[in-house]
Amino acid sequence: MAEGFTRLINRVKRSIISDTEAAAGPDCMDLGDLKQENVVVRPSNIHGLGLFATRFIPSGNDVIQYIGPVVDAQQKASMTVYEKRYLFRLTEDVSIDGSPLYNLARYINHKCQDNNCTIEHKFDGETKQIWVVAQRDIQAGEELSYSYGRKYWSGQRVCTCGSPLCFGRKKGNDSDSDLSD
Repeated sequence: MAEGFTRLINRVKRSIISDTEAAAGPDCMDLGDLKQENVVVRPSNIHGLGLFATRFIPSGNDVIQYIGPVVDAQQKASMTVYEKRYLFRLTEDVSIDGSPLYNLARYINHKCQDNNCTIEHKFDGETKQIWVVAQRDIQAGEELSYSYGRKYWSGQRVCTCGSPLCFGRKKGNDSDSDLSD
């Protein structure tokens, strides 16, 4: 497993350069600071890979921005279900495609309960941004999680979070997060 993980991390590092250059066009959100000193990608007990805190993060602090190219409704309509798995809705007609590997926030896994993060829409001047925010104090080494929301779990997706109140294949939950299709 360690060898596969090392290959993935090397792929992520290589993609940061190429994806950043490719995404620097007018259809891209601000990429922000790609060096995330407070988080790291590691194997997860929830699902596949996860994002973990590397230091103490106090409640209410910004943890990481969800970044990637902007996708409008027309572009979204032409995407496959697989291509839509990292879309995060900004407005009714605009989403952020968080699939590029430089977007470390894409590795934050879903849990049905006991989450340590929440999502906030913030403005930088006229630009609306998506931020992951600590909803309680987060300890170094702790995996980050938030609820992906009702729409994400409609259809064939299966929750594997393992929470005592996990809704598994059930549609919907109590969150109104904007992770879409």
